[in-house]
Amino acid sequence: MRRFVDWLVSDRLVMAVIVLNAGALVLHEMAEVPSAERFWYWIDYTCVVFFLVEALAKIGREGWQGYWSSGWNR
Repeated sequence: MRRFVDWLVSDRLVMAVIVLNAGALVLHEMAEVPSAERFWYWIDYTCVVFFLVEALAKIGREGWQGYWSSGWNR
């Protein structure tokens, strides 16, 4: 389980999801077809859920003090 949490909060994965989320936000606004708009909406929604799970995993691993001590987490 520890290896999974380490992978989940790894900088490389988090940055990839940030890039995916940014792209989804842009493409959602550019979509003219309702089905494409819904697709990008759900990609954005999934990214937000990922960020929530990632924050909870970090808080569980490092505690509140450890989590808030990092500038990336504030």
